Amino acid sequence: MSKKTMKFAAFISGMLVLGACLAGCANGTDSGTNGGNPTVDESTRDANYRSFWTSDTIRNETVMLEEGMDGKITGKLLFTPTDIVSVKNFDLTIQYPMSGFMLNGNELIRTEGSTLPYMPYALANCQVPLGDGLSQYDGLLFTEGQGIVSKLILVTYTYNPSAEEWKSVPQDKSAELVHFRQKLQNREGANLFVYGDSIAAGCSASSVLNYNPRLPVWGQAVANELSAKYRTRVGYYNGSVGGWTSADGALNIAQKIQTVPESAPDLAIVAFGMNDGSGSVPADTYYTNLKTILTEIRNRAPACDIVLISTIHANPLCSQNKEITASYHAENERLAAEFGNCVTVNMSSFSQELYERKTGFDLLANNINHPNDFLVRCYVMNLLDTIEGNG
Repeated sequence: MSKKTMKFAAFISGMLVLGACLAGCANGTDSGTNGGNPTVDESTRDANYRSFWTSDTIRNETVMLEEGMDGKITGKLLFTPTDIVSVKNFDLTIQYPMSGFMLNGNELIRTEGSTLPYMPYALANCQVPLGDGLSQYDGLLFTEGQGIVSKLILVTYTYNPSAEEWKSVPQDKSAELVHFRQKLQNREGANLFVYGDSIAAGCSASSVLNYNPRLPVWGQAVANELSAKYRTRVGYYNGSVGGWTSADGALNIAQKIQTVPESAPDLAIVAFGMNDGSGSVPADTYYTNLKTILTEIRNRAPACDIVLISTIHANPLCSQNKEITASYHAENERLAAEFGNCVTVNMSSFSQELYERKTGFDLLANNINHPNDFLVRCYVMNLLDTIEGNG
C-alpha cells in the first residue's frame, strides 16, 4: 500500500466515526402497521424514489455550479433536458427563475446577475481560509456538515429516453427473495436488517445533516416504501458503524444481529467495501469476511433472504484504490451463488457511470465518500428495483 493510500485509509476510518452514532439512532424502528385492508397497495412508488432510468423525468437532481479559472460558472446534468420543470435551492425552500441560467445541451451556465448559488473557484480549490466546518483532505474541500450541500441546486427536468443511454440498470431479482416477498404479500409483517459502514448507517442524508426535505437514510426509506406498498409492518434495524471494514463486520456480526428482536431478520442488506477499498483490502480477504457475515446471519435465520451491495466509489479525485474497490462486486456475485436466496446490487458500476457525467461535488455531501440526497435516493431506487422490480 502506498503512503498516500495508507494516509487516505486512516483518514477515512477516523472521519467516519460519526457513523457509529448514526447507526445507533437507526436501530429498532418500524415502518407501518398491520392493517385491515386485504388488498395490496399497487399505487405508484413515492416520487422521490421513482427510477429515472425507466421514465422520462429526473426529480431534484443535485448540481454544483462551479466557477472555473476563467470565471465562467457551469454545472452538468445527467441528461440533456427537453424541459426544465424547476430549479430550487438545496433544501427546496427557494425556486429560482429560469432567467438565472442558460442551457447548452446538458450544461447549465449561470448568467450574470443570477441569484443561483455556486461554488467559487478559490473555495473549491482550498485557496482561501476555510471556516464553518469546512476543511480539506488531499487538496479536496471536505466537511461533514452542510457547507457543501448548501451550495447545490436541485433541478427537475424531462428528457428523451430514446436519445439517452443509461447502462447501469438493476435487474429485477424478486423471484430469488422468496421468503421476504411472501411475508410482504401475505401481510405478515417482516424485519429488515442493514449491516455495513457509514454509508449504510446513513451518512449524509438530509435527515442526518438536519435540513429540508429531511429524507430518511436509504435503509429506512426502503422499509418505508415496502411498508406503504404492502400495508404491513416492516421493522427496520441497522447494525452499521462508520469506519468499519468487512473485517470489523465479520468480527461483530454475532452481536449486531441481536439488534433484531423477537424474530430473526427476513431480509438482510449487507453493504461493506468503502473502507476496504480505501485500505486496499484484497478481494479474497473481503470474500472471506463477507462469508463469515453471511454464515452467521443464516445461522441465526436460515430462511433470511440477503442482498449484497457493492459500494459506490469515492470521489474520483481521491486516492482510493478504485480497481480493488470495483473487484468486490465479483466476490458478492460468488457469495450470492454459494448461499442461494441471495442477490447483488452493483452500486460500484452505478456510481462509476454517474462520475462519467457528474462531479464529486454533485453527488457527495462531504465531497469524499458520503452520498448526498440524490445519491441516497439512487440507492433506494436500485434496491427497490432489485427487490420488487421497476417502479
